[in-house]
Amino acid sequence: MTRACELKQQAESGGYLRIKKHFEVIARLPKPDFMIKKTIAANHPELGKRIRFRARRIRKQTVIEVLRQLHDEILPQIGFKNIKRFIKIK
Repeated sequence: MTRACELKQQAESGGYLRIKKHFEVIARLPKPDFMIKKTIAANHPELGKRIRFRARRIRKQTVIEVLRQLHDEILPQIGFKNIKRFIKIK
């Protein structure tokens, strides 16, 4: 874990930041395929660590979604008393 990641987690636990995770659906599978993560990692090494799986019910059927993890959106939670000062600064 990098130092930036540690600081981000500490700021989130302290209430200074809120993290919103983003994912992109790559594929939907009708049943689990236990070898797909190894296959993707072998063919695309940079994508292998960013693959996640999620089970969802769509029209009364359970579907396995293959997700690619994108960059997190970081939302500041610090309130400013006088925002006009910060708008003028460029």
